[in-house]
Amino acid sequence: MDMSEPLHHASGMVKPARPAFGRALRHAAFCLGVALVAWAGSVPASVGVDDWTLVKTSDDGAIEIYQHDSEHGFREFRAVTRLRGTLGQIIALFTDVEHMNEWVYRTKEVRRLNVISERELYAYTIIDLPWPLDDRDAVLHIFVDQDPQTYVVTVRIESITDYHPEQAERVRMPRVKSTWTVAPLEDGYVEVSFQGYGDPGGNLSLPVFRWYVDLTSWEAPLSTLTGLRRQVESGAFRGQRPAYIRERP
Repeated sequence: MDMSEPLHHASGMVKPARPAFGRALRHAAFCLGVALVAWAGSVPASVGVDDWTLVKTSDDGAIEIYQHDSEHGFREFRAVTRLRGTLGQIIALFTDVEHMNEWVYRTKEVRRLNVISERELYAYTIIDLPWPLDDRDAVLHIFVDQDPQTYVVTVRIESITDYHPEQAERVRMPRVKSTWTVAPLEDGYVEVSFQGYGDPGGNLSLPVFRWYVDLTSWEAPLSTLTGLRRQVESGAFRGQRPAYIRERP
């Protein structure tokens, strides 16, 4: 059972949470909110630039986090960074799903379930949450595409609820949808951004808990893009390029 459920007396009245429990719940729900943003990111690209509010910039100015209140009821984010690297290096890092736990915020595990092609696979991911919340999981359909004219690479991620059996000790996230974009820039730089939408499932899908999920959750995209930058700057996958990715001349 998800420990975010209210506690009840035999009379049916809700039992007030102990202060320590309440603090733990707020912290855990906050962690879920920011972890969910790490996978789901921000809103669809149809949202105009003027609808975004800059809410956080990394200390070195390399990462910008924007915020938008969406029609889904959850606060949504757009995260952008520019760094020196190649399209091939970034996509090789991104499709190495088994090691995503090394740089994606609060990701406990990612494993491949089925590889359809070099561009397409199904993966299972677990989000690690503190007590009193149960860990979340999702089955993700990941597809990579590249525009032949602009060379922009797009990674689309969408959850598939019935592809893999639900686990009793975890809460299945009913919906995760995101888009990562890697665009070539001048002088050997690329721009990486991500956006999407996610539903945490369990009681945290209810409106009464959504304000927990919205708490300053710029930390997830900031942490995730910081992790990505650290991987690239350390030389991970340098010189590597999946065969289906073309670099801009």
